[in-house]
Amino acid sequence: MVKYFKDGEADVMGVIAGNDILELSENSDRAIKLVRKAVRQDRISMDRIDESVKKILTAKYWAGLNVRDSINERNVVADVNRPSSLVLLQKLADASMTLLRGKANIKQLSKDRRTVIISLGTPGVTEFQRDLGTYYKNSVFYTLDRNANAAAIAKVLRYINVFDQVIIGIHDTRIRPGNGMILSNDLKMFIKDMSLSNAIFALFANPYNLSALPGLENSRGLIVAYQKEDFMQKAAASVIKNQLIPTGRLPVTVNTFFKYGDKD
Repeated sequence: MVKYFKDGEADVMGVIAGNDILELSENSDRAIKLVRKAVRQDRISMDRIDESVKKILTAKYWAGLNVRDSINERNVVADVNRPSSLVLLQKLADASMTLLRGKANIKQLSKDRRTVIISLGTPGVTEFQRDLGTYYKNSVFYTLDRNANAAAIAKVLRYINVFDQVIIGIHDTRIRPGNGMILSNDLKMFIKDMSLSNAIFALFANPYNLSALPGLENSRGLIVAYQKEDFMQKAAASVIKNQLIPTGRLPVTVNTFFKYGDKD
């Protein structure tokens, strides 16, 4: 929606459309000011605001939030990150893996062949690389941050031809994995060129970013892993190690190449 309604207008339109709560505002302070302005301009009635407030207060009352409760703050981090929760989190990540290209090509990967594992968009070695490195013993890591220029890419290209297998992770390191991921033009060209080789790709980003990475539709292997967290990187690595059968389907239509419900 923010693509079509700029500068906070999407927040106002969301309220006008009937939303009681706006969960992911680009700027909450701005949204509050604009909604108040819309009320003064009679674009939104106070009755409409009162209706939403009543719904919210009713939901809070139903949840028991009207009764003050004490919270035990001891071991909060440990309780939230208990082993059973982490196991569930990994299961959910595993179930989300979406293979769009290259089922047969991934099956042909061999742990004994010389393998180069590259992470793009991040300055340091990733969990994706470390996990794959424990399986592909004869492997080398390279990283190219999101602003990598032609000179930096050329240093990596200089060595790629000596490897039998190429695995590339594309990482969106932002906290919120939205569209509009920033990668240098040189890096995008590198992705396009490598898509014509034997490279297998994993996208750790919002799938809408596929539309800004032309060439991936021709790749020999493409996994959509949706976000940057380590549990997603481990899940994608498990697919490439042929230890996990991906069952996810693309939840959105990106363009003519990648459509809702797609899977290989």
